[in-house]
Amino acid sequence: MSTPTPVTLVGATGLTGSAALAHLLKTTSHAFDITTLARKAIPVQPASNAQTRYTHTLVSDLFDAPKEQVAQAGGIYISCLGTTRATAGSFAAQEKLDLGLNTDLAKRAKADGAEVVRTIHMV
Repeated sequence: MSTPTPVTLVGATGLTGSAALAHLLKTTSHAFDITTLARKAIPVQPASNAQTRYTHTLVSDLFDAPKEQVAQAGGIYISCLGTTRATAGSFAAQEKLDLGLNTDLAKRAKADGAEVVRTIHMV
């Protein structure tokens, strides 16, 4: 019996992030301790591996998230966080989230001791 690998997933409510979460929850060959960070609720999904744990953390403002711990030491940090210019309202607002917030969160995850830090975007 192995210890579940800690995984922090940001952006799990979007297309890419929801697919990443579904894949982690369906994995039977390895157990994960998954934490998602999002501004809105995610429907509860069962894990296929009985040892996999899943916690959803609601944050009112993702721009405040880098001020707190976002990843576990030795764990994996994945960001699928992204938006469109239309949704953000302007290119500057999109850049603030897609580049600025992702950079701040990745730096915080690394400072928290995450062993693997990845940002995934659909283009």
